[in-house]
Formats: sequence, structure tokens, C-alpha cells
Amino acid sequence: LLGGVALIARERRETRMAPRLYTPLRGLLHLPDQTLAIGQVVNLSESGLELQFDAPVPTVGAQTLTLLDWPNTTDLVVEPVHSVIE
Repeated sequence: LLGGVALIARERRETRMAPRLYTPLRGLLHLPDQTLAIGQVVNLSESGLELQFDAPVPTVGAQTLTLLDWPNTTDLVVEPVHSVIE
């Protein structure tokens, strides 16, 4: 019975209070050494965003991200939770 319940939970569609946006946006990540890394926002939602860079970027704790292609230039305080180097 427990296996059946887990299977149903996995198959349930994700419901969101706010939609995930797949609009390409440029972002400037303000690094701890006072330099900037230019990246591409891949997707954006109320709870977070995915940002891709052309080269590895050092991330430590909370940093400021400036969204450039938003209707108004917007600064967000972000903290990395997952990083992948391919």
C-alpha cells in the first residue's frame, strides 16, 4: 500500500501559486572580489531562479544579482543552493 501511495504522489502534477517564467534575461552577479559576472537567467519563479554562466563563477553566501532586461533594472539578494559545472 505504501508503494502505491508514493507512486501516486510522484505522478501528481506540480501546482504553483505563481508561474515559472522562461523569458531570457541578462543578469549581473556581484562577486565578493568586487567584480561582476554576466550570466543568463534560464527560468524565474517566485521561489528562485536558474542562472547560467559561460565559465565557472565563485559563489559564497548571499550576493546581489542585477536583472538587466526586466522592465526596470532590478537588484535581488540571492544565495546559491545548487551549482553544476558541465
